[in-house]
Amino acid sequence: MEGNERLCKLDTKILAGLYEYRALTTEQIGRMYGMSMPYTYKKLHVLRKRKLLHSEPISGYLTSQRSQGKYHRISETGITCLRKQGMFVERQAYQLKIDKYHLPFVLMTNDLLVDLEPYGWTLSDSRDTKARFNLNRSDNIQGMLLHRHTMDEYGIYILSANTSPKNLQKTIREIGDYDQINDFLIFTKGKESFESIAKGLLDEDGGSVVGKRRRIKIFPHSFGKNYLQHYDNEDKILGFVVSEMGVAFKEKLTGSSIRHDGLDTVVWHEGEEKYFVNLLDTDLKKIFNLLRYRKEKYAEDGRKLLVLSQIAFHKELLEEIRHIDYLETGPNQVMSYLNNLK
Repeated sequence: MEGNERLCKLDTKILAGLYEYRALTTEQIGRMYGMSMPYTYKKLHVLRKRKLLHSEPISGYLTSQRSQGKYHRISETGITCLRKQGMFVERQAYQLKIDKYHLPFVLMTNDLLVDLEPYGWTLSDSRDTKARFNLNRSDNIQGMLLHRHTMDEYGIYILSANTSPKNLQKTIREIGDYDQINDFLIFTKGKESFESIAKGLLDEDGGSVVGKRRRIKIFPHSFGKNYLQHYDNEDKILGFVVSEMGVAFKEKLTGSSIRHDGLDTVVWHEGEEKYFVNLLDTDLKKIFNLLRYRKEKYAEDGRKLLVLSQIAFHKELLEEIRHIDYLETGPNQVMSYLNNLK
């Protein structure tokens, strides 16, 4: 078979995806284009035989496993075929090649794209993001994630399980320096990187990095994908606690009636008025605001804090705040409620 044979519509889509996202695993390609795994293997075999793509083993960084399957990238022949299909492509295959160090981060970022795109999210990769904001090519930021309906846009970071202290500090410094970006999503692999980046950002200059940003949400990688698909709506989360957890909504404060930053939702719980805060998203800006609702402010205001949480680490971060009650839940409980809304 020759590379310049006519491509079917699915072939073109796969090659266009490899051009746009530079590298995709076998499993990601199957999910992205709705193919069974046997058919995905067969399709990639045909494209590889026609020299339209290159396939290489994944190893070394994502897990401790020696082999983690294959990833695929478009070849120069594949790019030529896209041009013949009328697509505008300006980069050559060698310009899209990813070095071994950056490969796992690109694959994890693309994993977000595959699962989130059907839910209204679009991704700009690190190259486009750095060009857009005139950032250094060596910066750690992995791209920007935009929700097409709400127009919420976040800078993306992905931290592996073995992220070094040096890289953690580099990430913290970048988040503090990027005045053009106010919202961030940080996806982590492993408990240690999750807790280290949260503590590091809250400790940096007394929390000043967090204080000057609007949102900094930290997620375990898999949970983060589920959250952004189904949970990322504060009204729905409030509906969940009212319906399932013995809480009654009282009022949403606005304007001058908001006396404390970030505390704008008042509920009834166990016979008391309380400020409700959802921490399922581990938004460090919310934690920053909770930490500033100190004993003297509580004594003056009179409302306790009511926090929705699913991990003990939140209590560790907020241990100095005594006037706080927790609603503990798990992702399956929230998911079940939200699915019933459909």
